[in-house]
Amino acid sequence: MSLLRTFVSYILTTVYLVVFGLLVLLFHPLQVIAHSLFGTKPHKSIVDYLCYLLIRSLLLLGVDYEIAGKIDVPADRPVIILSNHQSMFDIPAIIWVLQKLHPRFVSKKELGKGFPSISYNLRKSQAALIDRKDRAQSIVEIERLGRLIQKEKSAACIFPEGTRSKTGKLRRFNSAGVDAMLKTAPDAVILPFVIDGHAKLQAKGFFPLNCCMKLHYTILPTIDPKGRSTADVISEVRMQMAGVLGQKQ
Repeated sequence: MSLLRTFVSYILTTVYLVVFGLLVLLFHPLQVIAHSLFGTKPHKSIVDYLCYLLIRSLLLLGVDYEIAGKIDVPADRPVIILSNHQSMFDIPAIIWVLQKLHPRFVSKKELGKGFPSISYNLRKSQAALIDRKDRAQSIVEIERLGRLIQKEKSAACIFPEGTRSKTGKLRRFNSAGVDAMLKTAPDAVILPFVIDGHAKLQAKGFFPLNCCMKLHYTILPTIDPKGRSTADVISEVRMQMAGVLGQKQ
């Protein structure tokens, strides 16, 4: 990164982070009011709009995005979204781009408290908040979420890499979480979602963020896992993602 671009990134990142902070602080009471007085659906609408603003405000950094593919899932079956994991921006992007599905998340339990807007949404949406050091607890939570989406014919998102890739290169995919969710949501279809650019955006962490770039979000065709092993499905999803990202297997 050139000296001038680095300087510009510091200035623009400062502006963006102020806007980011104001948004999550403002939308926290709005979420509380919407959920407490009007219920789940208005709360989801508030969260959708917050996530849209968090992603669109990246324009302050000269960062834009494009979306490829379309959501094509059966209306009468639950959906398990499998996404690669690159940064903290993954969740708002998934919520906004796939807002039609209103996905819940499998997330580390540390995010369940202490973060304005984010923690409240995870708790009230009945996300699976897992302890990554406690496999038994993690499986129980994921199975609970699986039963919920099976009952509601709704959607959940899981990151099969387990943790984010700081370089953007796909990590090894773990099948245990997906297997647990399919166990209690046997009618679910798999919707792969590919994120390209978040790792570069946060190449130096939160400060500075990289400026003047484009993010790419790709919705891949739905996969029906019935009659197939989870390991086989996971392998296919990873191969498809690698192709979109231009990475060799």
